[in-house]
Amino acid sequence: MLHLAVAGDLVTSLCEVALPALFYVLLKPVDRTLALVMAMFRLAFTAMVITNVLNLYGPLRLLADEPYLTPLSEAQRAALAMLSLDAYHDGFTIALLFFAGHILLLGILLYRSRYVPRLLGVWLALGGCADMRGEPWHRSSDTLGPWQG
Repeated sequence: MLHLAVAGDLVTSLCEVALPALFYVLLKPVDRTLALVMAMFRLAFTAMVITNVLNLYGPLRLLADEPYLTPLSEAQRAALAMLSLDAYHDGFTIALLFFAGHILLLGILLYRSRYVPRLLGVWLALGGCADMRGEPWHRSSDTLGPWQG
């Protein structure tokens, strides 16, 4: 199942590499600078997701039957695999902040462009704002454990 998640993330990310360029070309006439910043936010998101796949690949290696893993007990290997999966979640959460910036700017550009109904631009901009205030801050008390003060 984890193999499918790795493959899915990579295929999706590879498809997303062209998306910022398409958005830029489409929205450059509206505001060139804002369109470029929007495209950079999307590229940053995509680069972070691709890099973060390494955290998904970690548990596959830890749970394999390789000779170099024999000094580690099954419990230690399982704990390290969970740590890697938690790192994947945290990395994706950080990447979503860049995605939220992209959605916010896309909403503003679509609102200004009149290519689509303006309400769609407003909804996207509000969605980007909502994403920026959401998920990353929900786990902070879980993450800090006994050090949360």
